Amino acid sequence: MFGRARSSSIIVLVAIYALIRAAVPLIQQFQLLWLVVVAVAGPWIVWDTAKQIFAAAMEGYVLTDVPERRVYRKSEPKLFRNNLVALLVMFPVIAAGAVLLLLDALQSEHLIS
Repeated sequence: MFGRARSSSIIVLVAIYALIRAAVPLIQQFQLLWLVVVAVAGPWIVWDTAKQIFAAAMEGYVLTDVPERRVYRKSEPKLFRNNLVALLVMFPVIAAGAVLLLLDALQSEHLIS
């Protein structure tokens, strides 16, 4: 059903998800470390998503889930449009999630009430 590359990528993604599920509660026990992780990772993820949207608007391509595969507006318009719509829909969710995680980390450190 799946090719070898597809199967191995699914296994890698599941393993990464399992590691994250195990690591996040451990990191959350150390509130200062959790604050540093959230303060660095949150803005980086939001910036990367915004950079993708900017590149789509100005240069006419988006990066797909295939490593470094650019989908250009003129060569594959349907795939380009689908990826751009997904980015535009997910951007507010990603930004709000980063803000909520940062607020939670700041409250756990008692820096805000």
